Amino acid sequence: MSARPIGPRSAAALGSGTAFLLYPTALSAHPPVGPGEFWSAWNWDPWILLLLGIAVTTYLTGVRRLWRRAGRGRGIPRWRAGAYLLGVWTLYAALVSPLHALGHSLFSLHMLQHMLLMVVAAPLLVLGHPGTAFVWAFSTRWRLRLGMLLRAPPLSTGWKFVAHPASVLLLHVGALWVWHLPALYEAALSHHWVHTIEHASFLLTAILFWWVLASHDGYRRWSGYGAAILYVFATALQSGALGALITFAPRRWYVGHEVGATLWGTDALADQQLAGVLMWVPAGLVYAAAASALLVLLLRSTGQEMRRRERAVERGWSPRRWDPTFDPRA
Repeated sequence: MSARPIGPRSAAALGSGTAFLLYPTALSAHPPVGPGEFWSAWNWDPWILLLLGIAVTTYLTGVRRLWRRAGRGRGIPRWRAGAYLLGVWTLYAALVSPLHALGHSLFSLHMLQHMLLMVVAAPLLVLGHPGTAFVWAFSTRWRLRLGMLLRAPPLSTGWKFVAHPASVLLLHVGALWVWHLPALYEAALSHHWVHTIEHASFLLTAILFWWVLASHDGYRRWSGYGAAILYVFATALQSGALGALITFAPRRWYVGHEVGATLWGTDALADQQLAGVLMWVPAGLVYAAAASALLVLLLRSTGQEMRRRERAVERGWSPRRWDPTFDPRA
């Protein structure tokens, strides 16, 4: 049994689970914390811990059942399972560790939290093929029912529109820019429910972005690897442009981090510049790595096609024989 790429049902299952995972963060916001108290600022929200545990338990249950049927390491290779678990650990670091509370104090650490969600956790979760594992965690009867539900015309039609690369690009880039508008960003710092929507939009659109790149079902929407590389380049360009604007802004954009910056003995503008660099450089390196991987696949695919044609020519294949205007009597 060969490995199956994550499909629409898989992405839908992952997305719905992520939304529930992010909900409790609205109940666990922290006021600004200083250097002497951040180590005690862990976010032990029971709902977050419970849902992280469910995410791991359900995934491992599905992987165990799949391996029992197909053989160990088949269907979902070991490295994919490791990627998923590392992605969950990254969510733990972003949502449970003191980083969550420190993000309310310093803009730079809030940006680090966002980058962990979008360019670390999201691709690792997608690489783990969680939808496949989640489906296998159910009994056969419930797997069939779930498949029928997700293939229903309203859901399937809506999914085709949302999962189109152009839609995903607009959603992901739009979320990135809109939530860094000063009014919305300040609202996210002041209101728990707005902060939850912000994090959910970042993570969910990032999962869609990486799914389109990693999934064979998403790749069928491309005209080739070259288009996928341009897709990554466009996203990296937008992220880098916003990071550069934040870095070189002559004045601070947000007043909500002034108290936290004072507690940590730094200037709010310097903290903002560091946040811009974090969005600009590390995230850009991740996108560059993804584009490089796609370029390798493009070169490999081109080489395989050239070798296939060379073997065909050696066997006596002639392009004229495939020409519809070719007349053998001429």
